[in-house]
Amino acid sequence: MWKQEPPHKVKTTITCRVIENTHFKEDFLLTLKPEKKIKFKAGQFFLIHMHEQNRPFSIASPPSQENLQFLIRKHIGGAVTPYLSELIKEDKVEISGPYGSFTAKTDKNEELIFIATGTGIAPFRSMIVDELEKNPDKKISLIYGFRHECFFDEVWRELKEKYKNFQIYGACSRPGRSWKGLKGHITDHLCNIIKSSENKRVYICGSEAMVNDTRQMLLKTCGFNEDKIKVEEWRDLYKKEGAPKIAGKKLKIGWFSFSCCEDSTIVFTELLNDHFENWSKVIEFQHVRVLKSKNKLEGLDVAFVEGAIASKEQEDRVKEIRKNCKKLVAIGSCAVNGMPSAQRNNFNKEQMEQIEFLLKKFHQAKKVKKLEEVVKVDAKVPGCPMNEQTFLTTIDNLLKEFGVK
Repeated sequence: MWKQEPPHKVKTTITCRVIENTHFKEDFLLTLKPEKKIKFKAGQFFLIHMHEQNRPFSIASPPSQENLQFLIRKHIGGAVTPYLSELIKEDKVEISGPYGSFTAKTDKNEELIFIATGTGIAPFRSMIVDELEKNPDKKISLIYGFRHECFFDEVWRELKEKYKNFQIYGACSRPGRSWKGLKGHITDHLCNIIKSSENKRVYICGSEAMVNDTRQMLLKTCGFNEDKIKVEEWRDLYKKEGAPKIAGKKLKIGWFSFSCCEDSTIVFTELLNDHFENWSKVIEFQHVRVLKSKNKLEGLDVAFVEGAIASKEQEDRVKEIRKNCKKLVAIGSCAVNGMPSAQRNNFNKEQMEQIEFLLKKFHQAKKVKKLEEVVKVDAKVPGCPMNEQTFLTTIDNLLKEFGVK
């Protein structure tokens, strides 16, 4: 996270033993037991040291808990998080800290509002539990946006049951049929939840884009003053230092779509929301139409191809793509096995006669082909839409294969 050195003096490291490493879809919860008792304030962070690198992670556990917990997103191509994700029970790891002043300011008359997305919930788990332990009557609201997992769901349920003054509002951007809470992004619901800015103090933690959007909405629409809004301070310190400049090779990729519903492209763009900051350091998006209008086909390392091949024109195009890339990855069910785009392959004679005019009008082939029937396929990411974890693992493997650090 730091350019060379963190923007503060690094404290003496402390050895910790891994108690548990729980994995989720894209993230993991690392539980550590320090060799000695560590005092810290809820909302602070530690540096975790690995392979001569150190990265800051907010403490997700409250000070009253003996073990330290860190909710961490695995960054593809990262120098630390991929290794942390592979730690197992009894492994040893060095940490230093605590650091930071992103702590709750106690005022009897103020309601505390915590707004987070994704792993940005980590410091708030520590802060909310700690605040309610110390001030059981404190009015606290948590507004939390997530895509898949509502992290610490059981903790929030227990707190809501125990403290009637605690409220949680969850917004799921990719809800399943059983989800009965808010849908979409938290900024879609913010001002409906926060009716007034009077006697309220807000803490925000999440991606840079989310923090900026939320802050602007609170200031311009919800009527908050700047001094009533606080963002985790190590993010601001990092920004002053400047983003790390990664020298050297990048993985040149292209993303292409043929006959399909393009739901994997939608998933890809959603993943970009979470990973673009880190991917852009190790990946060059050379031919990705959802990102830019000017694209270059020649000299690709990897082509990600979604969709089945349904015409001579598409067949020629995918062959051209294959000639201009070193590796080709089939993305989604239509590319991997042809279906459901290839359903007409199973039509009887009468059904084929009924669609004959459409095939001629749109220059479609009578048979729809999966990718490997037309070109060599080096890897596959199945699913409709594509399986996200398989895609992330494939990206990680390709970065390693092409020697991109």
